Amino acid sequence: MRLLLGILSLLLLSLPVQANEELVLTPQGEYVYDTNHELSIDDILRRQDLHWIQIQKEFSLGLIYDTVWVRLPIPKDQSLPRDEGILYLSNHLINDAWVYLVDGSQLLSGVHLGDHVQMSKKQIKLSDIYWQLPKEWTQASHLIVRIRSDSFFHSEFVIKSVPKAMTDLSGRFWLLGMFYGAISIMFIYNLFVYLQVRDERYLYYTGYVCCVGFFHAAMDGLPYYYLSDIYELQVDRISVHFVVLANIFGILFVTKFLAVRDKLLLRALRTLIYTFIVAFVIETIEQGHISTIYAMVLTVVTALSITYITIHSWLAGNRQARYLALAWIVLVISTPIYSLALTGFIPQNIYTLNSVRIGVTLELALLSFSLAYRISVLRQERLDLQRRLNKELGSLVAERTAELETANAKLQELSETDSLTQLKNRAYFNETIEDEIARAARNGSELSLLLMDLDHFKKINDELGHNAGDYCLKEFANLFQEKLTRTTDVACRYGGEEFIALLPETELEGALQVAEKIRSSVEKNNLEFEGTKIALTVSIGVISAKANQKWRPVDWVDAADKALYFAKTERNKVAFSSQGNEPEFASL
Repeated sequence: MRLLLGILSLLLLSLPVQANEELVLTPQGEYVYDTNHELSIDDILRRQDLHWIQIQKEFSLGLIYDTVWVRLPIPKDQSLPRDEGILYLSNHLINDAWVYLVDGSQLLSGVHLGDHVQMSKKQIKLSDIYWQLPKEWTQASHLIVRIRSDSFFHSEFVIKSVPKAMTDLSGRFWLLGMFYGAISIMFIYNLFVYLQVRDERYLYYTGYVCCVGFFHAAMDGLPYYYLSDIYELQVDRISVHFVVLANIFGILFVTKFLAVRDKLLLRALRTLIYTFIVAFVIETIEQGHISTIYAMVLTVVTALSITYITIHSWLAGNRQARYLALAWIVLVISTPIYSLALTGFIPQNIYTLNSVRIGVTLELALLSFSLAYRISVLRQERLDLQRRLNKELGSLVAERTAELETANAKLQELSETDSLTQLKNRAYFNETIEDEIARAARNGSELSLLLMDLDHFKKINDELGHNAGDYCLKEFANLFQEKLTRTTDVACRYGGEEFIALLPETELEGALQVAEKIRSSVEKNNLEFEGTKIALTVSIGVISAKANQKWRPVDWVDAADKALYFAKTERNKVAFSSQGNEPEFASL
């Protein structure tokens, strides 16, 4: 709400003027150091012995403790309307900035700005340093600025028209909104993932994203905007704490993500963490440049170390490390660019001053990709494990997919096989006959079915016992299966002493020949169980016809059963039936 009021205050101050007008004062300015912090505005206006330094193309002094006075001439021939103007200082982390309008040696007006000024006391309630210039600025010859900052000093001094200020401000808010929106999405998503899976990797990554977000929030003045009326807050110092914490979380995340086991490498990473903790303590106590430089150097060292670790892991065959490697390569490139821009060694522009913001966005995106890839890998591993467990009937020890697939095939075979005769069982037959009927109907071919029943089997069981009966069933099954020579033929135990054969693409004549071979071999086979000879015979019913949509599997079995019943009237016979016809004995 306060941010909205700040923007509205600019709108209320606006007048109908030409848009996109600004007056850049920096290149014509000059500055002087006040090492002892003792100069006043009167000294600046009247003393002739001060050593003024001409501002070069960029006004960046790096890390400073000194007070700096800046003198900026206001040209008379500028095109900005003289009845309005907003002064803008591009560095919103300046602690104290006293701004004076002067005409020659006469002081016209002044204002106190910077992050040591409470938000409620500011003219324009924004964390950025703006000043709505008074009317007398049209008579001013110079703008004098007294600056005190305990961090990196760089700034540009610009007088803007209200529409220009509004346009630039809205553009900045759009960029900040996109940046913090992206960080918030990554933070919330990975936090929810952590709450679901309880994996420390996601906790460390969430902490890293959070600290990076708070660092940039501090650098953008958001803590000052919301907290300056509560207590004095040096946001440029808070940012060092978040840099330290971000590096610690980053090291923990990479160590856990890549499962680093090398003892020497682990010792080096732990040393880095302890060193960052020391930097955190120093910054809390000393709050000076030493800890800032210390943290910056350690950040670069950490980025280089992690880049080496991730690239080494990637080249070693860990595909999950590729996104991590790319992420920290981006950070290794962007961080020095930002640091060199702050210290004035390279030009300051929208790209160099936002290099870390751009690099962090890409880095966090790549880290999210690495976590997403890990989720995919874990999901695939979970599916493989589930498949292996199913194939091994719940076996607790299974590491290879091939072994589990073999176990599952055995399980499937057992579920389809009759345990006594080792033939396919009735359930398998019921599934197979539907497929064969459909295939025969598509091809227009004939399908034959043989239903067999052992003669006087109950008598064998009653007189010789069930062991003798089982022996006869197994012997018949062996003879039965030997006579089915084609791989497409299916031999099944239908139940009790009944057996069934499915002969695809087989006409009646061929089916009768197979049936007669089975009957004849059983009749000629001399069975003997525990010294007792058994005369075993079989009756067979045959059905052979072209498949159609009207006949269901049960109709085929019923027709074969009728033929079998007819064969059982004389026993040791083969009888056949066709669709709609009465059964009759085969004449083979």
